[in-house]
Amino acid sequence: MTWLLNVIGAASVSALAVAGLSLAARGGPDLIVAITPVQADATEVAEPEPATQFETTGTSPGAAIAENVVFQECGETALGAYCAMHGQGRKLFAYQDGSTAGEVMEFLNAQEPGAPLAIVGHVTKSFDGGANVVMDLALPRAAGPHDRVLHQLQGHWYAAEDANAQFSILGAERQNVFQGAVSDMEYLSVEDSCGDFAGKGPYLSVYEPDTKEKQCFAIDSIDLNQMTLIFLPRGNFLQYRRME
Repeated sequence: MTWLLNVIGAASVSALAVAGLSLAARGGPDLIVAITPVQADATEVAEPEPATQFETTGTSPGAAIAENVVFQECGETALGAYCAMHGQGRKLFAYQDGSTAGEVMEFLNAQEPGAPLAIVGHVTKSFDGGANVVMDLALPRAAGPHDRVLHQLQGHWYAAEDANAQFSILGAERQNVFQGAVSDMEYLSVEDSCGDFAGKGPYLSVYEPDTKEKQCFAIDSIDLNQMTLIFLPRGNFLQYRRME
């Protein structure tokens, strides 16, 4: 028997093997992933069942998720080993507790911060700014325009008006530093809109998980050495230079 998962709006991906399954993926406007149980000496494959479509991302426990994400890190906490990624403005955690297949966790452990992925799974617990998930699939996908902008943002920056105001961007997170003292860490996402602002993007959405504060910036320009952000709604131009 073959199952099809039609992930709305996902980008092209390549094949990924998961224990006990033979996976094939093909690109296009949608991501189509065919999952076929491996059978020895199989002579034919049954016709696929109708595709399951995920049009929205679930947030409540048990809700299905199928979305594009940006890989962040793998590490270990008091809850155990985990891998994390950012998607839909929140941080998703998959724990190495047996609920997510070991081969999926192994694939995630091999990723670099900022790597664009497509995932399928379900939520086990939701909280402010994030969720714990069980992942059925994790696949590489082609980088889109927002991924490419996020890639340009990677690295260490300082404010042109005050070199003591610095930050580092790794993956989809920004760590702020002032006069050498580490301060707040924020989640980043590049979007076509942010809050009440749309149409003149791209926009940089910044979420501070401790205070739950969200800020919006228009990305005015960025190159290898400098970038200019516009703080909204005030319209302040903020210039930054890349640290050597």
